[in-house]
Amino acid sequence: MGSPVVFTKVVDISVTSTVVVAPPDQTVVVTVDASNKNQQSHTTTVSPPTTHSSSSSHPASSSSSSSSSSSLSTFQQEILSEHNKYRSAVGSSNLSWDSSTLQKQSDSYAPKLCSLGLKHSGVSGMGENLYWVSSSGVDKKTLADDSTTAWYDEKSEYSSSNENSFHYSQLVWKGTTHLACSYADCGSSGTYVVCNYSPQGNIIGEFDKNVPT
Repeated sequence: MGSPVVFTKVVDISVTSTVVVAPPDQTVVVTVDASNKNQQSHTTTVSPPTTHSSSSSHPASSSSSSSSSSSLSTFQQEILSEHNKYRSAVGSSNLSWDSSTLQKQSDSYAPKLCSLGLKHSGVSGMGENLYWVSSSGVDKKTLADDSTTAWYDEKSEYSSSNENSFHYSQLVWKGTTHLACSYADCGSSGTYVVCNYSPQGNIIGEFDKNVPT
């Protein structure tokens, strides 16, 4: 793996943004509001999802664990809504929230990211997308919106052979029906988001029938 390449550009005399081009195993996006002279730059990183072979695809059980939106937190409601907004835009059906298997996994794994960084859990039978922002204390609606948008924005570079677009493909994967996401505020280490999906997407040989382009 090579070292990250750092570019610095001056937006105006008061705001400087730094764009980091990381090695191929991660994508880094930097967002800077140049109109706000006091705002810090936020570095957003999305970690590449795992591609699964069809023989290893075993959907997590979620048949009786869907939650109504009224029982969800603000973060949960917003990130589910954002997923379904983007799925609807490309013709995929809405997801339901899974309060059992997927929720337990995301709840237990999110805090571990504070020490692990953007490392996938490796749990079989479910898809997984990760997101990181360098800030702590992020508004939960904003966190839900920004993480989902970062994954969806990979659509412009989507290819079944481009791993850097596999967050998008999992987000809109037609065969996926259930979702659960959690976040961890890690203080000076930033904030992480993990979303788990069932049935999992990014299955080799099934991209064409599951990923709208």
